[in-house]
Amino acid sequence: MDVEEYVAFWPRSLWGLARLRLNWGQMVGSVLPSSSPMAGGHGHRVNRRRNHGAAALRALAFLLLVTTVVSCSSQAPVSSTTALGPSSASASAVSSVPTVAPSPSPSSSFTPVAMTNCDTAIRFDHPPVRVVSADPRFTEILLALGLENDVVGTLPAYTSELQPGLRKAYAALPLIGEDSPTLEKVTAASPDLIWASPFFFTEKSIGTREGWQARGVATYVPAGSCRTSGSSIDDTYTDILMMGSIFGVSPVAERLVDELKASVSATHARVENASAVRVFVYALLDPGNPPFTRGNLGIANDIIGQAGGANVFAELKGFTQQIGWEEIVKADPDVIVVLDADDAAAKKSELFSNPIAATLRAVKLGRIIVVPIHSVSTPDLHNAEAVAALALGLHPEVFS
Repeated sequence: MDVEEYVAFWPRSLWGLARLRLNWGQMVGSVLPSSSPMAGGHGHRVNRRRNHGAAALRALAFLLLVTTVVSCSSQAPVSSTTALGPSSASASAVSSVPTVAPSPSPSSSFTPVAMTNCDTAIRFDHPPVRVVSADPRFTEILLALGLENDVVGTLPAYTSELQPGLRKAYAALPLIGEDSPTLEKVTAASPDLIWASPFFFTEKSIGTREGWQARGVATYVPAGSCRTSGSSIDDTYTDILMMGSIFGVSPVAERLVDELKASVSATHARVENASAVRVFVYALLDPGNPPFTRGNLGIANDIIGQAGGANVFAELKGFTQQIGWEEIVKADPDVIVVLDADDAAAKKSELFSNPIAATLRAVKLGRIIVVPIHSVSTPDLHNAEAVAALALGLHPEVFS
């Protein structure tokens, strides 16, 4: 699957499954409980964040920012990821992962920013004040940077996808669609910046980047989507730091990136000398047909590698590829990583009921790890949590 096919495939596969309520009751006897989507308001909100007045107010804002950054270092253990099977250890064995809390009001200090983002030149002579974010993961980053008053549109998120400290702020945001943004609602939001994945910037969706640029609206796509080969967790850091520069909140962004890097480094240090565990990534369920797995595009391979594993289909071209059960048996993975899009129960049922899948050594030994699909698929505040939870499931002996 080449890049164009990947772009066309994503919205009807990953996003279609990850964002919709899936009715698996007709296929299997038990399903995982679903979290309710966050309900957001649809009205536009007045931006009260910036005051370009007296220098004294700017100085006070900067002092409050520095004070809060120094004090905001609380941590919480991994809780959103479940390691399953007799080989798994307690999640408490994993070193704690930073839980992002709402950041302070940004500093009014700003330096003009010029950059090239996926071959598109963009420039900011002043911080945006009306940003549309077409992905809950992007929106969560904006909230963690203290920019909730600048977000004029986003998509619904399941509560489990969000850091606890950000859920209330997210629930108050206006929506630009349900499963995907609509051109009408994006236009009505009057954005000065749109942050979205490339497949949304088409004439059939919300319009092209060139079209928005001609109207004076800046656009940004995730750094990892600019690549024609595998991206890495470094792309997550890049997006956070870029938003810090664009909005004039670089100190907050740098603090957040430092916390995420420290978590990933601490986990990787514990497993780097262990033999890599061979992993099959069960990405998407296609009832009655072979499953889909992760290939050489996207962030999954790097996250698995940081956790001390190796994707057995890492060389497959594309973001998501369908693969036959016979090929999976031939690859003989040590562990199966199920990406949960509210369908983990259905995927596990398929593993045990499919006569070919049931012969897999990983299935017989119960070496199955479940992680939220978004945490290993997109730039995300939960990427570090995914590394920690995968490391625990892949190398329980290290954490015992």
